[in-house]
Amino acid sequence: MLAPREEKALYAYGVTRTAAGLDPLVLQHPVYGQAAAALLGLQLLHAGDHEACVRQLQSAIHAPEPVETNLFVLKYLPGFSFTLEIAGGVSVRLPLTNAALTLALAEGLQSLGRGPEAIQYIEQLEPTLPALLSLTELYSDRRDWEEVLRLTDGVNVDSDVTALLAILRSQAHLELGHRVAAEECLEPVTENRGLSRNVRFKALVLRSNIHLAEHEYGPAVADLEKILAEDSQIPGIREAIARFRKISQDKVEAEPVPAKRTGGRAAGFYPDPEGVAPFRYWDGEAWTSRVRMTQL
Repeated sequence: MLAPREEKALYAYGVTRTAAGLDPLVLQHPVYGQAAAALLGLQLLHAGDHEACVRQLQSAIHAPEPVETNLFVLKYLPGFSFTLEIAGGVSVRLPLTNAALTLALAEGLQSLGRGPEAIQYIEQLEPTLPALLSLTELYSDRRDWEEVLRLTDGVNVDSDVTALLAILRSQAHLELGHRVAAEECLEPVTENRGLSRNVRFKALVLRSNIHLAEHEYGPAVADLEKILAEDSQIPGIREAIARFRKISQDKVEAEPVPAKRTGGRAAGFYPDPEGVAPFRYWDGEAWTSRVRMTQL
């Protein structure tokens, strides 16, 4: 009852989320402003307002003290966490800290096409798997494949996050022409049934594309059919299978038909099938230019 007006307003917005909106005066408050900017920034990211999201998260991150030491956060939000999609549909649950807000800020910057700025923020963080995944995806967007390989070197697949790192590493190898290495990166992903279907399906699609690059249409189709076996409603898979099969069939039809040869005949002179001379020489595999008037 005796709490300041700004504290009540922020509590209503940040904890119950029943308030119609956040009072702008709260953002200007010396104590509550940082927590308010953090919560509002996360809400704006979820809503897709990336410009406003970036402004609020930058305000929270660049405050004199980390948000996790903010008095309001310590009092009312000690167990607060939020879900953040890092890359490729892989999400992580994060606490309300400056490091977590930086990851969210990087997502907002990336959505605005400000990748280099996002990389600068992420590279200042302590190394964690979510930070590594965010940074690797940012370099992948820039097509800096050598840096992607450097970042993902030695990563073991034991979670959706590390599986997606393996997929990004495979993509880098494929772009650099290392198709065997690209396929090997995907083995621990496609074989691990403990991973989410979303991640395994991404690996199967990429491996199908690797087979396609090698003109191996049968294996390319087989990988896509593994997806259909688990979920027949994934859009675009049936169409891709039909397209690959048509490419394969068109290739077969375009190949020249080998000339028909007479099998089992010993080398020697035989009646000339072309009728140019009485007899023509058969070398055991094909007719030659040697002709004669008599067989002996």
